[in-house]
Amino acid sequence: MSAVKYGSQYIITDVTTVKFIGQWIIAGIGGCIHVFETQSGKFITREKIFEGQRVHNIFAGRNQNIAVIGGKMVRIFKLEREGNFVLSTYASWAADDWIQYLHWLDCGNIAIVTAHNVVSLWNSRTGEKEREIFCEVNCILYCALLDGLSWSDLVVFTGTVFQQILIWAPASVEEDTVNSPVLHTLKGHDGVIFSVSYDPDSNYICSTSDDRSVRLWSVDLQLSDDCNRVTQWKEATITLLHTMYGHTARVWRNIIIDNVIISVGEDSCLCVWRTDGSLQKYWKTHQGANVWSVDCSKEKNLIVTGGGDGGISLWPLHTESAVPNFLTFSGNLFTQDFCSMKGQNGNFPRRIGLTSKDNVVAITDSGCLLYCTVVGRGQGNWKLMHQDEKLASYCLLEMSPCRQYVALASMDGHILIFKDCSSVHGKGLILNVEEKAVVGRIFSLHWLSSDNLLSCGPNGILEMWKLGHPQWLQKMNEFELPKSKERWISAAALRENFLVCGDRNGSIHLFKIVDNQTNSIQCPSQSFYKIHGRLGVSSLIWYGNCLYSTGRDGTVRRYLMLENEGRLECLNADKLPMEWPATTSLSAFGLLVLGFRAANFVIWSHVERRNVLTIPCGGGHRSWDWTLEGHTFRFIYVKDKMVHMYTCMMNEIIKPALQSGFHSKQISCIRQIPLLKDETGNSHNLLLSASEDTTVRLSVISNSNVLHTVTVLQSHISSVRALAVYQMRDSVLVFSGGGRAQLKVWKLVIQSAQGSVPQVKCQELSSHMLKDSSKKNKKPWLSVERTVDPETRYMDLCAVVLQCQDPDKTERVVLLAAGCSDGFLRIFGFDTFYNELRLVGKHSFHNRCILKVSLIQTESFRHVAVTMATDGIVALWDLSPCVEELLCSKHSDISCAASGSKNDNIRVVLDNLKPFSCVKVHQSGINSFDWLLLKGDKFLLATGGDDRALVLSLIQIKSPTCQENMQAEVLLQWRDDCAHASQITGLKLGDSVVVSTAVDQRITLWNWSSDTGGHTLSASVKARYCSTVADIQGLVTWNSRYNCIYYLS
Repeated sequence: MSAVKYGSQYIITDVTTVKFIGQWIIAGIGGCIHVFETQSGKFITREKIFEGQRVHNIFAGRNQNIAVIGGKMVRIFKLEREGNFVLSTYASWAADDWIQYLHWLDCGNIAIVTAHNVVSLWNSRTGEKEREIFCEVNCILYCALLDGLSWSDLVVFTGTVFQQILIWAPASVEEDTVNSPVLHTLKGHDGVIFSVSYDPDSNYICSTSDDRSVRLWSVDLQLSDDCNRVTQWKEATITLLHTMYGHTARVWRNIIIDNVIISVGEDSCLCVWRTDGSLQKYWKTHQGANVWSVDCSKEKNLIVTGGGDGGISLWPLHTESAVPNFLTFSGNLFTQDFCSMKGQNGNFPRRIGLTSKDNVVAITDSGCLLYCTVVGRGQGNWKLMHQDEKLASYCLLEMSPCRQYVALASMDGHILIFKDCSSVHGKGLILNVEEKAVVGRIFSLHWLSSDNLLSCGPNGILEMWKLGHPQWLQKMNEFELPKSKERWISAAALRENFLVCGDRNGSIHLFKIVDNQTNSIQCPSQSFYKIHGRLGVSSLIWYGNCLYSTGRDGTVRRYLMLENEGRLECLNADKLPMEWPATTSLSAFGLLVLGFRAANFVIWSHVERRNVLTIPCGGGHRSWDWTLEGHTFRFIYVKDKMVHMYTCMMNEIIKPALQSGFHSKQISCIRQIPLLKDETGNSHNLLLSASEDTTVRLSVISNSNVLHTVTVLQSHISSVRALAVYQMRDSVLVFSGGGRAQLKVWKLVIQSAQGSVPQVKCQELSSHMLKDSSKKNKKPWLSVERTVDPETRYMDLCAVVLQCQDPDKTERVVLLAAGCSDGFLRIFGFDTFYNELRLVGKHSFHNRCILKVSLIQTESFRHVAVTMATDGIVALWDLSPCVEELLCSKHSDISCAASGSKNDNIRVVLDNLKPFSCVKVHQSGINSFDWLLLKGDKFLLATGGDDRALVLSLIQIKSPTCQENMQAEVLLQWRDDCAHASQITGLKLGDSVVVSTAVDQRITLWNWSSDTGGHTLSASVKARYCSTVADIQGLVTWNSRYNCIYYLS
């Protein structure tokens, strides 16, 4: 066998450092640096720096010199050609201790602070240590900072584990054998000091800590001509100015720049503080993950952050002061008769809207229609356009999509439509139509287009109106909502001959519009009942043939319009970090979701999965409106009985991410979908990943070995632990399971491809949660049956298709085996025709957590389940009764079992199976396995466990006929009890090789062999590789066109 060469092709992990250097942004990811062009955000190159060690910081010196540190390692580079970013290495060495900080001196040498409060001077050309000074306080440091141009001016700032900041100078002693005294000790923090920064221009010191605080200190230096810098610092007075609390967890880093302080921390917040201690602005970043690194460029007005999700994001340092302005008006707008009739207290805006000219329309509680021409920041000319007593107390106001028409609806069923004629001699609003449309109250009013209206009256009756010439409003169609408690709509959308409505009960109804010659009332052709919970649907918007809906349940859902079938196909849902997603907008910045979180209006980027704008407005229960034209965003809202207007440029606020984030928490499972083809016949390597962050991500690997996220599936209510994939003819079935005993089934279909990134249709087919039957028993303590633990987790899943005798039912039923944390092996059947999931068996043997499960089909077509648990036992189960039950069951039985109805308890679930064979393989839990099927019902099983052992077992299964009991025998076994230095977490078994990985960061390649007679079985180490990823959780392999093996963990 030829020599094995290992090489990291691509890595997504914590971004440990980011730096602005010239025209570049350089990020440390794993043992590499990634280089991006600042202006365009384009990825330039990737350079390998360390082997088996992360990059912790990057420092730029004079003459295009760059130093990179990681652990105890230092590497010095020369930037040869800045335009193309070409680096050449001219020095590299290892220090005696962990390096906390590096500082370039004017002479070209380097000063380094190490973890035990020691400063050393190094020659940057030769890597030789020239001096080393110890501080008199010998303690462990969590952060350090050096400031000064030369060794004699050098001042050291260190943060200790003892909640103190030490300031000292190595030049205060002349001999290296004498410890340097501490000049100042700053106290006040209640936890470990994680970062210290100093700004010589403002003489501010800023520190962050484990206590969630950011503290600002003022330095009063005694400047004089005859004093050196060390003496100035010795005589300086340092005062604590402000203690700033805004983070909810540990604060990792801070920067002082341009009279602001930037801090990032464990709570994923990026905070910008003023020097007076007030919080200027903050962003929730990186999908809730840690923000490990931050840097800022005053010249480019940019902040860059690197997060625990592997993302690199840009943020504006300073933006124009976009403070909401009051559009005030006075009582002299109203006639004296109207004011005396209704009272002056009722003359404040109740509902508002924005016109196409960015002017404001408002209706008051007294029935006065106002028009405000916005002439400047905080200035507006208000005019009274119309006053009507029937609009008092109750009035709906809706703006048309073109924002040239204003529709008003009253309590007694009147509809009034005004046209904005402000461009014609400043006339403002002109009454266009007034119609008695509904008998009784109009509960809701919605514009379907610029000339179509939909009104909802009593008893759920919907009427569609056509707006024609002046003084003309024609009723076109009439619809009726299904009976419900609150029978009116909260959202509506029209597409050709289909009307979609969302009601106050969270349901969505589809109406097919037909020519109504008999004036008959049309009923829904399709309904999704309570799909958005019970608080209502907030918006329905068409983008092409896809419909997006938002609801008060905090989700955005996507549907596909199947026009030939006249129905909507529900694709997937996305749970957002806001309580009320109000609407969506497809803009130049991608899909934006506008909504409310607590008392704030927020804009959330669906592409970058982060908040991009937060406006404190008091909450969404007040009237509000918005427009986005080009890059100009306007938002108006009512607060304190006044109209507030907020205007900003979105291109100044939304900066494209340099690198999109991946999972924000630990990755639990990765599965490969091999070579799925799109409509043009091109193949794509797709990866599915599940995480503790409750998401399942579908990603594609490009030809340049870069991972692109195609879509994010986010509807699990808890962590996702396991994935199973079955590839059908034209699609892929994905089973995902995890916490709260929740199981979901997805269908993936590649529709088209844009370059190397395919467009994938993701549809959620079924969802299943275990039911606790004891809750329906009035005396559950009398039941001897074990109840379902609500914290049960699906630990592993495996799926295979069952071969039916009927050729028309090929790929009809999928057998799914699930290993559970409560010790049960649960067997499910999924009907691909009816999209229904049924639990057919639950079997207990291990009495402890089942970690791994797999399915094997023998030569006699009998299905065997293999389970591995924390007791180190491998058990083999005959699933013939479960398979027979699935193939013989009728659709009605499957339907009632999958729906969780009352018949679910009547239906008998097989629970009397026991394994036909079991063998003790490991001393403790089995974390990883793989098997290879051989001839004669033999299979080679490779297992790795917590005991660090790698075991190869040759097992033969004896299954003569379906009537006889199955048996198994271990023919040969080989083991290495010290295969790794810690628990083995990933295995892949090939024809002659085994690949293993463990928490010790090692990836090991083994050669295994067996003689032709099957009398011996052995394995030996071929090669080892040390990864930069700590605590590797798993391993996926496949052969590329270069005959290499790629690893993901």
